[in-house]
Amino acid sequence: MNSLDVEEVVRYWDELYKNFDPYRKVDGDLYLSDENPGLCKKDILIVACGTGEHVVRAARAGARVCAVDISSQAVENARMMISANKLDARFVVADACNTGLPDQSFDIIWGSAVLHHLEHERAVAELCRLIRPNGVVLFVSEPTFYNPVLKWAYETAFGRGRNGRRRKFLFFRRRGDDFEKPIERREIELYKNTFFVREVPHGFMFLGKLAHVTSKSASVHNAFRIIDNLILKCFPCLIKYSYEYDFIFSPKNR
Repeated sequence: MNSLDVEEVVRYWDELYKNFDPYRKVDGDLYLSDENPGLCKKDILIVACGTGEHVVRAARAGARVCAVDISSQAVENARMMISANKLDARFVVADACNTGLPDQSFDIIWGSAVLHHLEHERAVAELCRLIRPNGVVLFVSEPTFYNPVLKWAYETAFGRGRNGRRRKFLFFRRRGDDFEKPIERREIELYKNTFFVREVPHGFMFLGKLAHVTSKSASVHNAFRIIDNLILKCFPCLIKYSYEYDFIFSPKNR
C-alpha cells in the first residue's frame, strides 16, 4: 500500500468514526471462535481497535491489552471507551503490518474483520515477529471469496484485485475503504508457510450478502439471514462456502 493509499484509508476511517458515544454499553465476551486460550493475565494485541468494544471485552477478562489502529480517531474513541469503563489498555496509532512494537510481545493477537484489510506478505512477517512461540493469532469474522458465486458477482460488479475498482454498479454499492478485499485461498497459503492454519466457517451469508450491498434496512438483512439459515439447514455441506471465516494461526517454531 503506497502513501496515497494509506492517506485515503486513514481519511475514510477517521471520517467514519467521528460520531461516537464512549459510554454505550458493551455486552458479552471477546469472541474467540472455538479456541479457549484464556485471557486472564495474558498479553493480547487487538488489531484495528475500531471504537473500542473489543478492547473493553479483553481488558474486562483480565488481559493486559495493547490495541493498534491506523486511524487516530479510532484510537481516541477506544481510549475514551476504555476510560469510561474504568479499565486500562495501551494504544498505538500505526499500520498493523508495521506496529513498531517489540518482538515476541504477545500471547494472543486478535482481530475482527481486519485481516482482509492488510497486505498479506507484510502481515505474515509482522505477526510472526510479534507472537510468542506458544501464542495464538485469531482473526475472526473475515469476509472471503470462498463462495465462487459471490466472488464472480463481486468482481463482475466492482472489478478484480484492489486497484481501480468501482464503488457502484447499477444499484449495488461497495462498502468499506478502497484497499480492503475479501480473502482468497491463495492468500491464506502465504500464512501456511509460517503458521499452522485452521479455517473455521463462521457466517454463511449468501443471500444475506446480496442484501448487504443493496439495502441498509435491518429488516431486509434479517429476512435474508433467515433464508440463508434455512438453505444451510437443508444443505449443511454448503457451510464450506461461507462468506465469513475465522482464521486461527499457530506458530510453527513453537
